Amino acid sequence: MGIGRPSTYAPTISTVQDRGYVEKGDAEGKQRPVKQFVLANDSVSETDSVETYGADRGKLFPTSVGMLVSDFLVKHFPAIVDYDFTKKVEEEFDDIEAGKTAWNTMIAEFYGPFHETVTAAADISRAEAAGARTIGTDPATGKPVIARLGRFGPMLQIGEATDDDKPRFAPMPTGVRLDEVTLEQALKQFELPRTIGQSADGQDISTNFGRFGPYIKWGSNYASIKPDDPFSITHERALELIAAKLTADAAKHIKSFDDSKIRVANGQFGPYVTDGTTNVRVPKDIDPASLTLEQATSLLAAAPAKAKRRRIVKK
Repeated sequence: MGIGRPSTYAPTISTVQDRGYVEKGDAEGKQRPVKQFVLANDSVSETDSVETYGADRGKLFPTSVGMLVSDFLVKHFPAIVDYDFTKKVEEEFDDIEAGKTAWNTMIAEFYGPFHETVTAAADISRAEAAGARTIGTDPATGKPVIARLGRFGPMLQIGEATDDDKPRFAPMPTGVRLDEVTLEQALKQFELPRTIGQSADGQDISTNFGRFGPYIKWGSNYASIKPDDPFSITHERALELIAAKLTADAAKHIKSFDDSKIRVANGQFGPYVTDGTTNVRVPKDIDPASLTLEQATSLLAAAPAKAKRRRIVKK
């Protein structure tokens, strides 16, 4: 169709994956019954079988975010995502390179209409931009159950932001697309947190979903349970994961000092000293377990200051 250049293919594919618009995976396919008729020796025989269709391996599939962004652009910026537009622009780039067209003339002809389109899109509601879709009513509260795009991806919501009570939120079921989730699937997500028993020290253990996936909580402690399911994980399995978490945390701890926030711990890059704000590596010629409070304080004091982030002030 005359779109694109070979050199742009790899970065384009990487970008749409990095931004979560597509993901590489497999399509398992579906099965359907098939009747086979064979004509042989002036007679027809019939057999029943099953075939799998739609299966694919190692392909790029659009995510809910990708489909939402695509639908939004097609609806509000149709001229920009049109195949002919892209082809025409690439031809104009070639003319600029060949000296047939002035670049500022081409940009001016493009930017005028584009600016008008962007200005017109300023009135688009937040709900429409998030692809919000009401999928039913919560039988317990009578409030709408909404599937929409949130800050960290597709999510579910009971109630509106304008209600007296704050809306309740839950993550999208694993493997379910934003445009396909049902009311039954959504309501199940709001059954969390789920209490499944107590820890060895008598604290309630609950399961839930968080920003980084499913987890268990006991007291003020957390542990990831991937790839376990928070709806079906057993008390025994949770105790195993808690024990593993406590063991791992104990291995990280090297030393602490009474009445001080300063401690010595093991990290990804070796032993380090921290006061909760500043981290500094322990020199290789020093035994981290033998550090005194004075030595740890000196290491922190000698740590280089963090570079300040530059703030961009809009005028």
